[in-house]
Amino acid sequence: MLKKWFLAVMILTIVAIGWGFRLEHRVNAQSPNYDLYLPLVIKDRGQTVFGVEVGYFNSSMADKAKNVGATWVRINGLLWSDIQPTKQGGYVWQNASVLEGSLTNAAQRRLQTILIVRSTPSWAQQKPGSYCGPIKPENLGDFAQFMHETVKRYSVYPYNVLYYELWNEPDVAPELVPGDSVFGCWGNLNDTYYGGGYYAQMLQAVYGAVKSANPNAQVVLGGLLLDCDPRNVGTGYCPNTNATRAPRFFEGVLRNNGASYFDYISFHGYPTYSVNFTPIQSEKNFPSWSASGGVVAGKINFLRSVMVQYGVDKPLLHTEGALLLGANQTPDQVGAEAFQQAKADYVVWLYARNWSLGVKGTTWYTLDGPGWRYSGLLDSNQNPLPGYTALRFMTEILNDYQYNQEILPGNDTFGFEFRKGTSKIWVVFTPDKNARVISTPSGITAAYDPLGNAVSYGTSITITRPTYLLINP
Repeated sequence: MLKKWFLAVMILTIVAIGWGFRLEHRVNAQSPNYDLYLPLVIKDRGQTVFGVEVGYFNSSMADKAKNVGATWVRINGLLWSDIQPTKQGGYVWQNASVLEGSLTNAAQRRLQTILIVRSTPSWAQQKPGSYCGPIKPENLGDFAQFMHETVKRYSVYPYNVLYYELWNEPDVAPELVPGDSVFGCWGNLNDTYYGGGYYAQMLQAVYGAVKSANPNAQVVLGGLLLDCDPRNVGTGYCPNTNATRAPRFFEGVLRNNGASYFDYISFHGYPTYSVNFTPIQSEKNFPSWSASGGVVAGKINFLRSVMVQYGVDKPLLHTEGALLLGANQTPDQVGAEAFQQAKADYVVWLYARNWSLGVKGTTWYTLDGPGWRYSGLLDSNQNPLPGYTALRFMTEILNDYQYNQEILPGNDTFGFEFRKGTSKIWVVFTPDKNARVISTPSGITAAYDPLGNAVSYGTSITITRPTYLLINP
């Protein structure tokens, strides 16, 4: 009797394993988002702070994004005017064939896409000739239906897009850019809140349509430019009310209950390279935001302060950031090697600091090179620059670590501590271009520069650029 029972259990076990094996392969064939393990446990890979934006996303570029350790990729974008050029003509999805290839490339590598949706077709334009501008009120329902079909199409295999960013830098006025600009342009020069209230009406029309197509889809506020801090009217680089009105676009959204109709806030912020300063100094001293902490942290502070004012709490995405050259400059003019080193140093600062401030995702603009004002992590031949190497090393060394606290190691240095169990990694920065000597922390086992090169140390260590200190008690 015991033998028969044992035999029956063995047969059932073999059948279950075989069924699980076949099911694993069926699920993996249908959806690249998840791994399926016996006994049928689905593991979500999750998201990190590390992301990149791309100008194009063929298989080679997708591999580079995956290999650098990114988990976000921002793609600009899906053009409503291309897909629905006439109101009665239906959706021409074949006009998005190149984009769909990019989305598939991202999904196959388990990258989460932030897809920008923009460009008002001529029949729906509130301002004739402005594809970047707002939609006529009577056509908001048409856009809502388009978004429903977009999410239904792209939030599932083989694309798996869950983040939909509605326009890019909408806090720009149509009068300031060409009609087909990739910027904006929902701004209203005659409105105290720069058109943010009407953008909120669009969100209200669209939000339910998005969620009905896929409840897990996330509506992302179009990446805000935030030219000036409106709290500092009259300062040198924000000299008048027109200069400070545009950032009130966000307040206009919240004043009109827009927070009920989006899930994430997207914003942009870049420092400009200077031969005399570190990238951290360039970021913090950016003229129009220096009084608030800089062109990135200042904007984070501003957005959160406005949310507090209106009783709102939404997560942030820094969807465009990089170290730029000045307008019309080239790397050779400023010293190519020094510029690329500074860009690599800024990679470490940008992602670590944003991580410490609770920003959910940061996308470097751009991965592909040479990039806008030479911001690319790859060169013009799409070969890795030091910034790419720095990001790859950062994602590797901080893998599975969690941000813990800010640190002050001494001699005016500062930084962040990340932990995994009892192991710690300090990321240490200097306040200027001068080297700083600090005492070596107890339990140190290794030190590295941004590119992963070992840094020597004894009882003290010299910090000349961002440095990783590995500490095991």
